Amino acid sequence: MKRSYLMIAVWCLVAFGTHAFSQKEPHILQAGEYYENAIHQKNFSGFSGNWFAVCPGDSVDGLLQVEVTIEAAESAGGVTRQRVAATVCKESIFMVRNIAGLSSGALVSGAVKLASDSLWQGSFDRFDINIRKLPFGSNGFRLLMKTKYMSQSLYTTEWVEEGGGWQVEWFGDLNRDNIPDLLIRTSHKYSSYQLRLFLSGDHGPQTLLKEVAMNYVAVGL
Repeated sequence: MKRSYLMIAVWCLVAFGTHAFSQKEPHILQAGEYYENAIHQKNFSGFSGNWFAVCPGDSVDGLLQVEVTIEAAESAGGVTRQRVAATVCKESIFMVRNIAGLSSGALVSGAVKLASDSLWQGSFDRFDINIRKLPFGSNGFRLLMKTKYMSQSLYTTEWVEEGGGWQVEWFGDLNRDNIPDLLIRTSHKYSSYQLRLFLSGDHGPQTLLKEVAMNYVAVGL
C-alpha cells in the first residue's frame, strides 16, 4: 500500500509539478536609462530571451520580436547607469516577455479622448472606457474602470506622496482578441514608479482586464 502511494505521488509530480515549474513569469520593460539594479520584477533573471516590443508606426503600432540590449551609460554622481533598448525597434513603447499568444504583426491601438489626473477616457471598437481616480483611505486613491457592459476596480493604493499619481501609457489590443488592453504607470512618490500591464482574457465575470505583469522601477537613490 505504501508503495502504491509513493508511485501516485511520483506520477503527480511528473504530471503536474514539472508543468508548474516550467511556467515563466510575465515581464515588462520600457526602453531608457536606469540606475543599476533599479528594475524589480517577480522572478526576473535578466534581460536575455525573446521579447516582443510594441513599436509606434505612422498609422498603426506593430508588435515585433526583439532582443533587449544593455549598454553602460554615463555615470551620474558616481552611480552606475545602464541603457536598455530593443533591437530592431529603437523607439519601442514597451517590451514584454513570457506572455502566451503573442505574435509579430500590426496592432490596433485605441483612441484617447481625455487624459487628466482625475479622469481618462478612450474608445476601442465597441468599447468606450472611462477610468476615474477616486479617493481611497486617508491618503490614497483607486482607479475605477467603467464600460457600457461592466465596472471594475483596476488598482488601489492606501497612500501617495508628492510626485505620486497615475497615467495610461498605452491603450490597444496586444493579444488580438478584439478587447482593449492597458499599460498603466502608477507611483506612490517621485522616487519610484510601477508599470502595470492589464490584459483581457477569460478572467471571470465582471473582470474585463487583469494585471498580468508589474515592473517596479526606482528612479532616485
